[in-house]
Amino acid sequence: MRVESYHNYLAHGVSTAAPADDSFQLYDLRVEVICPPDQRIMCGAKEGDYFTLEGEMLRLPPGQGISIYSLGSVLPLLAAKQRVTSPNDWMSTDAEIACPDPHCKSRLRIVRTSVRTFRHGDVTVVPLPARTSDVEKTYTERSPALPQTDASNLPERDDAAV
Repeated sequence: MRVESYHNYLAHGVSTAAPADDSFQLYDLRVEVICPPDQRIMCGAKEGDYFTLEGEMLRLPPGQGISIYSLGSVLPLLAAKQRVTSPNDWMSTDAEIACPDPHCKSRLRIVRTSVRTFRHGDVTVVPLPARTSDVEKTYTERSPALPQTDASNLPERDDAAV
């Protein structure tokens, strides 16, 4: 699929030259288990259990596991938590995810720990698009002109009939 995407990019006039700086940053994350005292935990988690996410690599400490259901509840949020977000975005403020078992009182807390820098060219074969002005020029050159509709010829709309 990546090769097809690469050829599709080339077919649509996207530059294959890498820009001088193709870097981007992601947060490393630590996802910690929070267990309320004196509560029965149903998902097999223990207070202090955790895993880390470094780029796309999820790492568990030796000998520790995690319930696939707990992992499934937090997994969709991790990519968003890795990215810089507005301070007003709920993704910046909300960090605890409830265990998916309604009878379990444990939570998973997502903590941003550090920032890691990646290069686009190191993580994908798809080249970055050309500058906006180049893309617009290429699109205009390759796209046929669309017919224009004269709105004065359209019948009047009767909102009462809708």
